[in-house]
This record gives sequence, structure tokens and C-alpha cells, in this order.
Amino acid sequence: MANMIINISTAHPVLAITVILGFIATCLTYIATDFVSDYMIISGDLTAGTFLGTFTHMNWGHYLGNMLFLIPVWIYADNKVGKVFVVSIVLANMIITGIYGLISGARLCGLSGVVYMLLGLMCIFGNWLMFIFAGILFVAEFTLLNSEDETSHASHVVFFVVGIIIALVKIWVSAR
Repeated sequence: MANMIINISTAHPVLAITVILGFIATCLTYIATDFVSDYMIISGDLTAGTFLGTFTHMNWGHYLGNMLFLIPVWIYADNKVGKVFVVSIVLANMIITGIYGLISGARLCGLSGVVYMLLGLMCIFGNWLMFIFAGILFVAEFTLLNSEDETSHASHVVFFVVGIIIALVKIWVSAR
């Protein structure tokens, strides 16, 4: 088990850093609740949360749920389209999410936007199994758009579509 973690960390260092920062930020959620609520969640104020909110998770279920999907999808995407491309779009996703939160005042946190963007990307570059899996998640999110929980289902749907668009643009650019 330890060797597997070391191998993944060595082969995918940015993913490892993302998982570790998410873990630390989630620990802070329990240690310093007010600090996290005020400064580490994306909201309408320009704080550290504008840039770090994607690492912050509200509880362990939120964190583990995102990691359950993030780790395999990121590794799969790295192998299909390349590490530099994946890191570039992940960073762009984090920046766009922060700017959106700053402008809209929406309180956002977690890496699910990144997960859904990578799932959308892999719908095009992945195999049929990835397409079916991502499609089921997309339909589930689409049906939950009007639910009253604290999850931003709309951002999941938007980032899923953004991932598909990024994949199609990459194919179009590569074909030229």
C-alpha cells in the first residue's frame, strides 16, 4: 500500500499536492471552523478562500467523496492527454471558480468542479465505460439541479460541459 502511494505521488506530484492540501484544509474545518468559514471558502470577499476554496471541504464525507472520483479520473486524464494539459485546465478551473465566487458572492468549496470537468474531458478521450459512468453522474446532477441541499449542482453540470468543450477544442486544434 505504501509503495502504491509513493508511486502515485511520484508519477502525479500535482495530484498528490492537491490531495494533501485538501486533507489539510479539511482538518482546519474541524480545528478552526470560524477561520475556515470566514477565510477559506470562496465567497464574495477577496480572501485566501478565493484561491484556496477548492481545496477546502466542509466535512470528511465531502472530502472523501471528491477524492474517490478525483484520484482515478485525474490519473486517467494524465495518461490520456498529458500531465501539463491536465494541470493547466485544473488551475484554470480553480481560478475561474474563485473569480466566479468573488463576483457572484456564492459560497463555494471543494474539488468537485475539477472532478466534473475532468469527467467531461474523459467522456471524449476515454473509453466507453468512462463515457457511461460520466453520463450517469451527469444525469444524476442534472436531475438534482433544483434540489435544496448545499451542493452546487449547477456548477457540476457547467464544469462537465466545459470539460467536453475543452476536449473538443483540443481535438480540433490537434487536427489542424
